Amino acid sequence: MWGLVQGITEFLPVSSDGHLVLVPAFLGIEPPDLATSAFLHLGTLVAVLMYFRVELAGLVRFRSDPQARNLLKLMIIGTLPAAAALLVVDEVKRLQESVTATAAFLIITGAV
Repeated sequence: MWGLVQGITEFLPVSSDGHLVLVPAFLGIEPPDLATSAFLHLGTLVAVLMYFRVELAGLVRFRSDPQARNLLKLMIIGTLPAAAALLVVDEVKRLQESVTATAAFLIITGAV
């Protein structure tokens, strides 16, 4: 069931991790444990790496290819919010356990 939830929600413009909090709350079941959640995200990572394999392989030419350099720059910029979240990891964990906070952040993200 968790793979189905992850697969359906992963490429929506909101966090699939949020769905792993909300679905159990709505269905009255236990959320996935950390190992299951990590495995689900690993599957997503493998799918993304396979899909973008040509673009990722082209990144090795970032010194000579302006497109590769731009893509690398955008990837770094896109990673900054996750890096910033590491500074407040305990607060992020606390918020992830709150169904209300998760729903609110999904609405905000969806609106953005």
